Amino acid sequence: MGISKLTGFPFEVEKNISKKLGLVVLQADETIENELRRIIPHHCDVYHSRIPSAPEVTPKTLRKMMEDLPNSIELFPSEVILDVIGYACTSGATIIGPDKVKDIINNQYKDVEVTDPISSVCEALKVLEVKKIGFVSPYVESVSTEMRRFLLGKGFDVNSLISFEQCSESVVASIRESDTLKAVAEAATHDVEAIFVSCTNLKTFSILDHAEALTGKPVLSSNQVLAWSMLRKAQVCMSKADLSKCPGRIFERKYF
Repeated sequence: MGISKLTGFPFEVEKNISKKLGLVVLQADETIENELRRIIPHHCDVYHSRIPSAPEVTPKTLRKMMEDLPNSIELFPSEVILDVIGYACTSGATIIGPDKVKDIINNQYKDVEVTDPISSVCEALKVLEVKKIGFVSPYVESVSTEMRRFLLGKGFDVNSLISFEQCSESVVASIRESDTLKAVAEAATHDVEAIFVSCTNLKTFSILDHAEALTGKPVLSSNQVLAWSMLRKAQVCMSKADLSKCPGRIFERKYF
């Protein structure tokens, strides 16, 4: 018995009016996509691209990503007009330089907004009107030192630095959030007005609200502030219900 065929079946194309967010994720990152999935509203479309990254985090391996970033940007769908692109590496953006990251991305996407975690945390700290910060880092000393120098150069006083001293991405992704909470609590015992927990591969979303209640201070993390910055730059409308899903004081309406 022959098959019934109907070719050229009629269809209509619908216009996609959703805000479109592009995210460049490290090859070694096991965390950011899962955390951002919890808070990005359903009326946003998120497009992910991966960038080659070494299993160990050092200034040398971080600089290498500058060479690979153009190829990663090219992997976004060519017909999609993105509203914002986030380069999801805090230490990488610090070592390469946020301006250089922006130049590389805007060379291919000329009109798109660009952000990264280290730029985002500086933006968030200014909105919160704080200057004295505690810094919780998973990195080895050479990377933490570069990041502290960057923050100092932006006018912030890093009055405490707590580090897990890890270079392995897989280890960082496996650090218990309860241990990160202890590190935040320790950082808060010094002369600080806010605490920044760095690294997109370090899990934080389950502890941020608890950490703020425990310390009485704003607690920021790389994935949290990157999402906050991307949503703001893309001018995403966030309802009260949308904001309630987002961890931390920075997502209060007056700051968003």
